[in-house]
Amino acid sequence: MEMERTLLGVDEVLRRTSLSRSQLYILIGKKSFPKNFALAGTRRKVFDSIAVQNWIDEQARVAATER
Repeated sequence: MEMERTLLGVDEVLRRTSLSRSQLYILIGKKSFPKNFALAGTRRKVFDSIAVQNWIDEQARVAATER
């Protein structure tokens, strides 16, 4: 099943991942989380929903193999 690509604000990313804001930006800085980007012509930063979901799925795969 193909997911629909949407743009997520930081609050929605925090809700979906259960990360704190500081944890999120630390992971972005380490290139361990999909980077946010500005919408064209604005200062608003957003995240790609598919990239975020792929990161979540990868975290679940890693956790499952560590059991």
